[in-house]
Amino acid sequence: MSADFERRKFSRRQSDEDLRISEEKYRNILESITEGYYEVDLAGNYTFYNDSLCRILGYSREEMTGMSYKNYTDKENAKKLFAGFNEIYKTGIPTKIVDYEIIRKDGEKRHMETSASLLKDSSGNPVGFRGVVRDVTERIKQQEALRQSEEKYRNILESIREGYFELDLEGNYIFANESNCRFLGYTKEELIGKNYRIHTSQEAAEKLYQPYRELYKTGKPIESVELESFTKEGNKVIHETSVSLIRDDKGKPVGFRGVSRDVTARRQIEEELRKNEEKYRTIIESIQDGYFELDLSGKYTFVNDAICRHLGYTREELIGSDSRRPQDEANARKTSQAFRELYRSGEPIKALAAEYRKKDGTKGYYEMSASLIKDAQDKPIGFRGVSRDITERKKAEEVLRASEEKYRTIIETMQDGYLEMDLSGRYTFANKVIPEHLGYSHEELIGATARAFQDEENYKKTLKSFIKIYNTGKPAKSLEVECIRKDGTKGIYELSSTLMTDAQGKPVGFSSISRDITERKKMEEELRKSEEKYRTILESIDDGYYEIDLQGNYTFFNDAEARNLGYTREEMMGMNSRKYQDEETYKRTFQAFMELYRTGEPIKALEMEAVRKDKTKVFNEISASLLRDELGRPIGFRGITRNVSARKQMEDALRLSEERYRTILDEMEEGYFELDLAGNTTFFNDSICTIFGYPPEESLGLNYKQYTDKENAGICFKVYNEIYKTGIPGMVQEYEIIRKDKTKRYVETSASLRRDSSGKIVGFRGISRDITERKRVEEALKKSRDELIKKNKELEESRRNVQITLEKLGSAYEELKTTQAKIIQQEKMASIGQLAAGVAHEINNPVSFIASNLGTLNKYIGRFIDFMQAQTDIIKGFKSPDVADKMGKKRKQLKIDYLMEDVQKLVQESLDGTERVQKIVQSLNRFSRVDDADYRKTDINECLEQSINIVWNELKHKATLHKDYGKIPATKCYPQQLSQVFINLLLNASQAIAEKGEIKIKTWGTRKEIWVSISDTGEGISPEKITKVFEPFFTTKEVGKGTGLGLSISYEIIQQHKGDISVESTEGKGTTFTVKIPVVS
Repeated sequence: MSADFERRKFSRRQSDEDLRISEEKYRNILESITEGYYEVDLAGNYTFYNDSLCRILGYSREEMTGMSYKNYTDKENAKKLFAGFNEIYKTGIPTKIVDYEIIRKDGEKRHMETSASLLKDSSGNPVGFRGVVRDVTERIKQQEALRQSEEKYRNILESIREGYFELDLEGNYIFANESNCRFLGYTKEELIGKNYRIHTSQEAAEKLYQPYRELYKTGKPIESVELESFTKEGNKVIHETSVSLIRDDKGKPVGFRGVSRDVTARRQIEEELRKNEEKYRTIIESIQDGYFELDLSGKYTFVNDAICRHLGYTREELIGSDSRRPQDEANARKTSQAFRELYRSGEPIKALAAEYRKKDGTKGYYEMSASLIKDAQDKPIGFRGVSRDITERKKAEEVLRASEEKYRTIIETMQDGYLEMDLSGRYTFANKVIPEHLGYSHEELIGATARAFQDEENYKKTLKSFIKIYNTGKPAKSLEVECIRKDGTKGIYELSSTLMTDAQGKPVGFSSISRDITERKKMEEELRKSEEKYRTILESIDDGYYEIDLQGNYTFFNDAEARNLGYTREEMMGMNSRKYQDEETYKRTFQAFMELYRTGEPIKALEMEAVRKDKTKVFNEISASLLRDELGRPIGFRGITRNVSARKQMEDALRLSEERYRTILDEMEEGYFELDLAGNTTFFNDSICTIFGYPPEESLGLNYKQYTDKENAGICFKVYNEIYKTGIPGMVQEYEIIRKDKTKRYVETSASLRRDSSGKIVGFRGISRDITERKRVEEALKKSRDELIKKNKELEESRRNVQITLEKLGSAYEELKTTQAKIIQQEKMASIGQLAAGVAHEINNPVSFIASNLGTLNKYIGRFIDFMQAQTDIIKGFKSPDVADKMGKKRKQLKIDYLMEDVQKLVQESLDGTERVQKIVQSLNRFSRVDDADYRKTDINECLEQSINIVWNELKHKATLHKDYGKIPATKCYPQQLSQVFINLLLNASQAIAEKGEIKIKTWGTRKEIWVSISDTGEGISPEKITKVFEPFFTTKEVGKGTGLGLSISYEIIQQHKGDISVESTEGKGTTFTVKIPVVS
């Protein structure tokens, strides 16, 4: 007993030391990891944490003690954490709480990610939570940077006017920007995944095939191919497309990308021009215009009636006269030159335009075509031609020029004011019209608010409007406000305002267009008085006239009022005005009429929205005054209703048109300029300064010779001189300029004549564009594409690195979680081992006593039986038969023979049971022995027997056990660990059998390897689950019936033995686990 006690004492000390080493090992792991580890009670107060958590939060260990998560989170994030922990508490399922924000001690905000699980006491009651915290701030920043970069390039693609698309190698859309979708009439959802053939005819598809095939083979981009497509609605459109290859990171072609430009309108114009040319050619050939013949001296030899009508002369007056008579000197010289060239070259004159003067002195224009008349010997004898009177066309061109001049003047001299304010309402910018409106200088206005020149009522109205714009983001149109000018006079202005935002979409202020409508308001007032004066002519006016009682019910109205609202006279009579107004409009009109009733002041031009009988809406402008009885008491209201829907639309259209023309010159990239006849600059936009490199003050008056060398100045002069002489617009193509900084650029200029109001030529106007970059476009495009590919690769590499980091962090976390679970499992196994040792010790002694006593009892019973048998023999030998009979009956009655036979069986069964208990105790002793944790030589068959003894109670009720032990060599191993593997496999086999089945154990081996297979006839494992059975926490059992660690630990034990464990299973038939370990001598 003393030796046994000492052995147990040593074993306990050894277990304590192992536990201390294990605790120190895992404590060191927790303190060395970069993630924060924590344990909190159910109230969220820290009970344990590692140094990393202190570093993450910025607090010392002393400050952290007893601190709650609420101390370093704001209300929103504290609520998010509480919800996560509450879910864990209710379900018991570990959870990851992703991306919440903490505030460090130094005030810095960081993004965190935590995983947490329940912490339970020895009785299984929840006492808190444990988990791991990870700082993911940098990852969030990287993701945000990646998102912003992606959004930037996506916005570029979505904002360009040209269509951008990407196709796979089969021609299916994988991306298309908004312009491409709008051009084809499809939504993105409808287009993505569809083949380009849905909008391409068979002929166009065949035309496309060869260029795309060539692009795929050579990689050379398709620079421009013109195609015909059909929109979703079936309309034909023409687009010009350039395409290049998309390659993967290995350079392999994976698709096509391209830019598509809608040239439908251009082609329609060209087609229209072609038809016009055909039309005029037919007219000329069918001699619908004037036809004439001249001799070689230029005298008329024949004219038709049209020529006579054109010139106003009779046929007799023209025949024999000089054809140059109706022309001034310049036009006659131009005509003579053309005919001399015709005579010299034989080339017909086509569409020569010239000015002529009719007989009555009026001017006209004609367009002439002419050819030679030859005799039979092919000798020129004169000219014939067709002349068209183009006077009206010239007039139309002049009207068009004047119209263009008019709109340009509107743009340059707009009368409306433009202003910008910050969010506090202070002026930050105003054009020159605003100071003119209000009478203040520009300096006085900047920094001022509307309160400075509005009374309280108008300021509140303005403030309310801007607050609404700020809250809704929607523009406010036609807000009428009264302002007090600097000189004390009042003006009425109409404001249209929108919200200004920065690049991130954050509101930074407001912009407004201000229109002075003071005169309009005065005119409206005059109109109201005029309408009042002539109110008796009600039925002849287009405006509606109405009378209503004090409750708002119609008592009288004209036809125009009924038409305006879409009701019949019968339906209108007695109808309340509330019926055709929504709630908001009704409140506003009710307030106005209440004010009219209270003050007697008429309502002047109140704008309101009405809902007609057919549910359509109209905008009405109403005026109203009190209707009184003969005693002067108010009995109702009368007024005029005017439908101003069209005016509203016109005002909106006018505003948009004005804004469009005003911004054309300011925003156009091309330079616009005007020159006098000497070539000096008289007007220009900002783009001219940018192109030529001169500031505005130096650009004014600058002569074109100052920024061109002699050769290029000559080119410009020649074109401008030709424009001056012919009046036909011209183009100076690709000439070189010298900027102020002496750098050289290539410019392309289109120019036309500029005339004053009397038609006199005063200079030139034109458009200049810098085409330097166009000359290097191919190189620039290639460089841009290479840079874009490089950037994409860098982005992809960054994304891949982030993904790898995330995967590593995820793996580390999973390993930590697995290690933690295995520590718990090992602690459980250690506890089971200690418990088994204690139980075995406690059972062993009484079982020994029972076994010893049963053996002695068996001997005693044998002697009793021998004695009784002898006694029976003696009684049978008595002479008295009565005694023998009585004894025989009594023996039979008490079943002595049966009892003698059965008691021996009972004792033997008890001895067998005791021997069974001793074997289990011995197996438990071996399983729990510390020395079994050593690496020693072991018989695997014996190890299996010990494992079977331990779990026999689980097996015997579920399965018939078949053992097929082969002759195998002993091997060095950790027997206790292998027993744990066999116990796990046997228990899994038993639990896989639903009711009654079979379990087969087989061992075999060679000199180098030992195999153990454990098979069952259970439910089996599905193919999709069988690959996961050795993963930590994976289990096919119900919740609460397995940890998912048994096979994972078994796998690691066999791996430590440099062996292998495999599984084969068929659903519904059973599973076989095979263990292979090497023989180590």
